[in-house]
Amino acid sequence: MRKVRPSSFDSEPFHHRPITDRSSPKFGDYHSPKGATQSDPLNQKKLGTRIADLESQLGQAQEELKNLKDQLASAETTKKEV
Repeated sequence: MRKVRPSSFDSEPFHHRPITDRSSPKFGDYHSPKGATQSDPLNQKKLGTRIADLESQLGQAQEELKNLKDQLASAETTKKEV
């Protein structure tokens, strides 16, 4: 069995870890603020469409689950009869 050596990042105390610059573009420039999607009509429409699609998929999955449960119950009944 191979032993995993902790990296220096894992073994250093918290106060010695490098500080990440939160003003870096990596941390916020790629996503709009949460409030922006509420006021943008195009994003509202996309969100509504996405929700409708997910609700449709959920309905189909629930129907399929019901059918599979029925098939299982039927198979178990048949198995008991034999």
